[in-house]
Amino acid sequence: MTYSQRLVIVLSALLVTACATNHTEVQPEQHWDRVYLNQSPELSKGLDVQQQYWWYGFEDEQLNALVARVQEQNINLKMAQQRITAARSYQQAVESFKVPTVSLGAGVASYGLSKNDPLLGPVFDLQDSNAGQQLSQMMGGDLLSQNNDAFFLGASVSWELDVFGKIDNYAQAAALQAEQVEIVREGVLIAVSAEVVQNYLQFRGAQKRLKIADENISDQRKTLDIAQSLAENGLASDIDVTRAKALLATTQANRYAIEAAQKVHLHRLAMLVAESPTQLADLYNDVDLPAYKASVPLGLPSELLLNRPDLQLTFSQIAIRDELLAAQIAQGYPSFYLTGGPGLLSGDFGDLFQSNSFTWGAALGVKWDIFDGGRQDALQQIADTQVKTSVLMHQQAYQAAVTEVETLLIAYGNGYKFYQSIREANIQGQRALQRARELYQAGLIDYLAVLDAQRQVNQLSDAMIIAELQQAHTVVLLHKALGGDWNINSLPNV
Repeated sequence: MTYSQRLVIVLSALLVTACATNHTEVQPEQHWDRVYLNQSPELSKGLDVQQQYWWYGFEDEQLNALVARVQEQNINLKMAQQRITAARSYQQAVESFKVPTVSLGAGVASYGLSKNDPLLGPVFDLQDSNAGQQLSQMMGGDLLSQNNDAFFLGASVSWELDVFGKIDNYAQAAALQAEQVEIVREGVLIAVSAEVVQNYLQFRGAQKRLKIADENISDQRKTLDIAQSLAENGLASDIDVTRAKALLATTQANRYAIEAAQKVHLHRLAMLVAESPTQLADLYNDVDLPAYKASVPLGLPSELLLNRPDLQLTFSQIAIRDELLAAQIAQGYPSFYLTGGPGLLSGDFGDLFQSNSFTWGAALGVKWDIFDGGRQDALQQIADTQVKTSVLMHQQAYQAAVTEVETLLIAYGNGYKFYQSIREANIQGQRALQRARELYQAGLIDYLAVLDAQRQVNQLSDAMIIAELQQAHTVVLLHKALGGDWNINSLPNV
């Protein structure tokens, strides 16, 4: 081995050592409580049974069927699936840079040489001379032809050697981005599933409110008949009749608003499951507003990191930015390229596939930007800042997630107490109304007392249903905030 060869080996070793990527992955610091501060005892009062899916706790077969349909038919989910396919294809495209690119080519060319060419012109002059003609006769042909043809067939190989891991870092980032798109789809699945549950509950709540409104209208018509009968016999004034009619008209008007709300929620359900409203006509059956009968599995605050798609996304973003930072660091080191390829070249197509037509070429190149005006340092600083920003975003997202769960726990506990109070108030209001009607028929009180009692019952009955809906709404939001696996296809059938 010559001295020059030894020197090249030593310098190459020193170069690789100097350019080694000195980079440490960043891990976010998390500080969480052992338990949630506002755990409500009402959360564990439900049936402590293992549900296949949490919404089965409502024990409503139509709701279960709707959730299954939305996960299969929702357009947003189908678009998210297409994005997953695109992300995987992008990952494959980036991974392809790890291996050589091989291309096949073939061609034919025809060209003419100028006799006035500064380089080849003297050859033509020599060829036209007596000595040149004699030489051509001895060789059996011209020294140089002015008109030429060329036929080519061969392969070319190009490859950037990933000495410092730049391509591998980009490939890892692409793989993480593909995982991110899958996480986004899980987030969409949770969102549309929760929307179906919410709108179904609102639909059933409106249906129950309509039923109570019809009962109130029927009772108010009876009261109106009594007021009219008493007025005809001189036992009540016409103003009592007017008040009874006004209350009846108000209740009827409110019924129209509730009916409109019910249809709105039906149309939203149809849009979510990608069907027409007429295909959901079977929902207009006499089914009560379902109550959640199972317990809510809170788990630990730290489990949010594994269960919530938004936290998985922000955590994954840290890893992506970290890989891109490593790639940017490697960008500042030399790039090595290997090119070449075998081929066949001949001036006559008939001779193209003969052994004498074989040709080849190979080259190893290196490129290193030793001066760029500070561009590489600036880009590396940007990448480093993006890593640190991603860490802060993840910490903020985790704090927001814990706060969301804590807030919903407060809402659930207070909502349960509110519902119990409203329910008791409604019971007492019904008794007061019944007593007021008896006293009014006996002529012991005027109609104004009956009117006030009726209005109170109307308000309390409606408020009780709204309280039920709000509690069910909180249950859905709580499960959504806790995350977890909502995908029907990912769990085994029971």
